[in-house]
Amino acid sequence: GILPLPTLSPARPSGAAVSQEQRLKESDLANLAKKLGEWMEASSAQKKVGEAQQGLRDAFAKLQKKLKGTDPLALPAEIGTALYMSYDYKKARVSKGKIDTLQATLQAKAGPKDYEFAVSAPSTYNAGKQSYPLLICIPDENLKRDPKRLLMEDWVSPEVKEGAILAAPPMPDDPALWNLSDLDGEPGGVAYVLRTFATVRDVYAIDFDRVYLLGRGRGAEAAVAIAEYFPDRFAGVVGRSGGPGAIDPVNFKNRPTYFVGGDGKASEFQKKVDELGYKNCTLMAEGKELDIWNWISQTRRQANPAEITFVPGSPFPKRAYWIEVPPMDDPARSAKITARVERETNTIRIEARGVKELILYFNDDLVNLSDPVKVVINGAESMDLIPRNFLRTLELISMSKSDPGRIYVETKSYSVPDAPGESK
Repeated sequence: GILPLPTLSPARPSGAAVSQEQRLKESDLANLAKKLGEWMEASSAQKKVGEAQQGLRDAFAKLQKKLKGTDPLALPAEIGTALYMSYDYKKARVSKGKIDTLQATLQAKAGPKDYEFAVSAPSTYNAGKQSYPLLICIPDENLKRDPKRLLMEDWVSPEVKEGAILAAPPMPDDPALWNLSDLDGEPGGVAYVLRTFATVRDVYAIDFDRVYLLGRGRGAEAAVAIAEYFPDRFAGVVGRSGGPGAIDPVNFKNRPTYFVGGDGKASEFQKKVDELGYKNCTLMAEGKELDIWNWISQTRRQANPAEITFVPGSPFPKRAYWIEVPPMDDPARSAKITARVERETNTIRIEARGVKELILYFNDDLVNLSDPVKVVINGAESMDLIPRNFLRTLELISMSKSDPGRIYVETKSYSVPDAPGESK
């Protein structure tokens, strides 16, 4: 949901979207960040929302004048930077240079369920100066209720401890729940990991394009499963002394994987990845902490990839980057979508089987929204002007469908004609 009330950070976050050359001055970004913060506070408190929204609209109108008519919403990287600057990271009191615990709450059938997770930040942590990679560490079965020990035993090198935020959630007692969001109202491993991510995101100055899932032993399969459910959230996945289980890698086109001391399933996964043409899975028979850190240091999220291959599922995955499918019942996961952006012709080409509708997310990193956008789905063409939408932009931010690393300014739903030889 909506993040807490922010104030300004002078940091130029690497976690904000990177695209065009910067057009706005630091003072413009700071003022926009202030207005975004006021709007988020009003939305969270449900007080004076209209007034705060109007103040934000006025700020955008002033920027448009400064930009000599260019809509600020055409600059998603700079809106992302302002959004990042609006988060209240400098004021948060965090422990530095040691492993601490934070509390989070999940919703269960019996009511709210509190739990503790382990977290550590560099001793030199400074939210005003930089953003940090976030490593979400999923334990093996023997440490499923002792995440603090996982961080103590697995991460001892100063390079990692001083270079990243580390967070380790507990996992359910029953390993059968680890790859699930919930079962019969009991939270699963997916819920623990995502709630931990959201809690850390609200407190620590994380780089939104450098969030990684790392699993040890049984936790490796959970890490791969969660990354498969949410293809656009994570920069990469690391498995230590474990493998991906039976998870199909088709949704990993834009998300690298790295297995250290992996099992036979990891070798099969890599073979399938190579057959798909992705070639982004690395196996290391033996690898030390610094090998993992070097790989992480070279791996960033592709926030707006030009090509997507996506097999949706129920309830997840239902979204991959700038494509979403409405809820569907497809237990066999027979649907498949491939899409690519041809920026030079302002065209998006999609081939889709097993779905009746697609929702596309738009920004000027993907296509030029000042011109008509051609969308071709299974050969059927439509040409539309997609106006940048101020209210939709705010809605996508408040729903966490945009983040500082990728801002979307409109969505549009398209019906999907039958693919050749297909009848729904």
